[in-house]
Amino acid sequence: MKGMNFVKHRVFLWLLCLTLAAAAEESPKTEKSFGWNNQVISSLNFSQTSFDNWTKGGENNVSWLLNIEARFERKQEKYTWANSGKFSYGKNKVGLNNFRKSVDEIKLSSVYKYRSGIFVDPYASFSFETQFVKGYDYQKDPPVAVSNFMDPAYVFFSGGAGIQPNPALKMRFGFAFKTTITDKYPLYADNPRTRNIEKIRYEPGGEAIVELNRKISKNILLTSKAELFSNMRTFREIDVRWDTTFSSKIAKYVSVIYNIQLFYDSDVSPKRQLKQVLAVGLTYELL
Repeated sequence: MKGMNFVKHRVFLWLLCLTLAAAAEESPKTEKSFGWNNQVISSLNFSQTSFDNWTKGGENNVSWLLNIEARFERKQEKYTWANSGKFSYGKNKVGLNNFRKSVDEIKLSSVYKYRSGIFVDPYASFSFETQFVKGYDYQKDPPVAVSNFMDPAYVFFSGGAGIQPNPALKMRFGFAFKTTITDKYPLYADNPRTRNIEKIRYEPGGEAIVELNRKISKNILLTSKAELFSNMRTFREIDVRWDTTFSSKIAKYVSVIYNIQLFYDSDVSPKRQLKQVLAVGLTYELL
């Protein structure tokens, strides 16, 4: 079974690279000028459905989602320094239930790349990931808390070689050091093979990251980031984080956004996790 999982992961990686490369193939190849290139985009999505004497059934529901994505990139003759952040939080209410958290993300990353003048550029990077507030497992009665701010938190330090075939597509491959930090919910860091409960886990390994930021048309933007990490001790088990967003502007401040996230970490769950969000709401470019 493990062998089959390994094959599936390899096929997934190859298909991912081929798909992103093909998608970025037609991107414009205009070189940006030196200096800072900054962008901050905020969006607020809201939906509401109510029923009154509706014989076909259904439950009243309300949902909202606030999302802020920021990119700050400095480009010079000998280096590029790219920083990004993603902050998302949302809740929904169905029927008589209380409001429940539906989206909760904090992601920060910083990549420094030396421009060697050849096809491959060395890089060093840092990334951080956690959430804003406590999360619950609502399948249990009463609901059980399973996560919180900085519990867990993931910190990555890495270095290696990066390539950029065109302005829309970036890839980097290197060595990484992953730290998982927990407190009251050690499931994410604990090693089940030991008697003690570990609240912090250190994992040296390798990483492969593919980023795509492509304007498909005047009003449609595709952003996708796939992150793969393999522990040096268990190279057959690959952690996968894949975050893809399609956004289409239908009016000056109104956009349709579709986001899909795929997550797999055998230390957390033997099954892959998938989250999808389709929303219509207000979008404003702050920078």
